[in-house]
Amino acid sequence: MEIMIPSLKERLDDLQLLVDHIIGQSSRKSGIKPPGLSSEALKMLTNYDWPGNVRELENVIERALLLCPGDTIMKEHFTIRSRRKTRIVQLESTTIDQGFKEMIKSALERCDGNVSQAAKELNIARSTLYRKMQQFDLVK
Repeated sequence: MEIMIPSLKERLDDLQLLVDHIIGQSSRKSGIKPPGLSSEALKMLTNYDWPGNVRELENVIERALLLCPGDTIMKEHFTIRSRRKTRIVQLESTTIDQGFKEMIKSALERCDGNVSQAAKELNIARSTLYRKMQQFDLVK
């Protein structure tokens, strides 16, 4: 029998319940009063990509409990860095030019049309981006 357990990043709706459970469980083991969790800390946990599973969350919370001197766990107590969630673009392109065009369109959308910011995100010169926008007929 095969049991499929979804990864943690697929269960972000359950994150608050898991965090509360782990804090309670770890606090009982350590013999301390369970601390609260700041809204910034919860937001950081929610924005993290969670490449691992619940064990990774347990480790992160246990470390935060050790670093937390007070009665509230703050985002500074976590040893993870919040990763920006990126949207994966499925391309059905058959050519490199079509792929470049989609990358540029996507970057411009994410940057609300800000060419300088899109160029930085794409790691290309702004002049190159303008040239590619003209080539692919993406000029405003």
